[in-house]
Amino acid sequence: MTREELYTYISSLEGDLEFEYNGIHGAVCPFTPTDIALSYGDEAQTYTSADAVMEARFFEGKSLNEIADELEIL
Repeated sequence: MTREELYTYISSLEGDLEFEYNGIHGAVCPFTPTDIALSYGDEAQTYTSADAVMEARFFEGKSLNEIADELEIL
């Protein structure tokens, strides 16, 4: 999935997206445009926009913008 496709999916509020990155489970759960949960392993954080989710360096120091094409979508 490209970063553009990922951003579009998160922004659409279509539903949760589960994935693996470096063998660790993660998820993006967009509840509303200003309430989006992001998890990776045992860590979780809430963000207030799709832009913030895409830019957060939450995955071993990298952002979804940087690793989108490396995600294994579940």
